[in-house]
Amino acid sequence: MPVKPTEDNPHGWGFIENRTIVEEYQLSPRIKIVVGDAIKVSKGPYWVNKDGVKVSLDKMKGKWKVNGIFKTEGEFELDLVHIWPGGLFGSMTTIRITGDEYPSPVVPSVIRRPYKVRLAATKYKRRKKTYTEKKEAAKSVEKPSLDSLKNLTSIIKESKNA
Repeated sequence: MPVKPTEDNPHGWGFIENRTIVEEYQLSPRIKIVVGDAIKVSKGPYWVNKDGVKVSLDKMKGKWKVNGIFKTEGEFELDLVHIWPGGLFGSMTTIRITGDEYPSPVVPSVIRRPYKVRLAATKYKRRKKTYTEKKEAAKSVEKPSLDSLKNLTSIIKESKNA
């Protein structure tokens, strides 16, 4: 929020923090994003070219670590840092993940829309079946006996004749 002009600051230069810190963001009914989670980011601001195709302005590839979750005027923002391969950290940014699309106040042809986020990896990885478990599961299936197949075919024949 811009600062109001005063005698000491007649131009109103400066900015006042009006964000509130939030513990978590409910991404879906089962998934919450908290500080420290690794996420992937897509969508974001775009402009429409001559063919009518939306061209994204940001290429936020890779994984991002959440450093902070904030709420500003009913919209959620995330402070992120880029995770490079090998565990190094790169550039930092703040993105808006809720709210409406609207034209940029600086360049009207650019449409500002919220980013879409998802977890980079599942919280609890599923245990994969090993080869021996698959083999045992296949052996445990009972094969039908010859008598039961004869009874089944006789029932089918009787129902066709009736």
